[in-house]
Amino acid sequence: MKRNIHTNIMLDLECTGIVPNPCILQIGAVHFDLDTGEEYSHFCTSVSLKSCEDVGLQSTEETMEWLSKHSPQVLAESRKSEVTIFQALFRFNNFLRKALKANRYRLEEMGRLYESDMSELVVWGNGAVADNTCKCEMSLEPESCTSDNSGE
Repeated sequence: MKRNIHTNIMLDLECTGIVPNPCILQIGAVHFDLDTGEEYSHFCTSVSLKSCEDVGLQSTEETMEWLSKHSPQVLAESRKSEVTIFQALFRFNNFLRKALKANRYRLEEMGRLYESDMSELVVWGNGAVADNTCKCEMSLEPESCTSDNSGE
């Protein structure tokens, strides 16, 4: 059986609603081996609720009430967090880059150098409406398309 070569990430977002563009209270992720279940690295950060609201992300009253009853610690941590949504996403991006690099290194160590160039990031999770879905807007005009391959 050929082993999975991809960088597998299980993602969990704690959000304030099942609406487009909800506030994110917490980002959690695990880099894991799909074949063995071995966990390589973890990521978790609380996100400032205020920073999400400041950029126009939304909350629903129903979800906020549910969080108050069922996840009060997550809600409290987000309310006192100084980590802005931008900082949290930057840190998460760094986690993903490190996971990709570690996975490619593992493949090379196993003698699968060619396959390490074909390894891609695969994000797993639940959430048909909110948790792992993103609203991405893209222009088809060539002058508006940019590429940043600097790795920064």
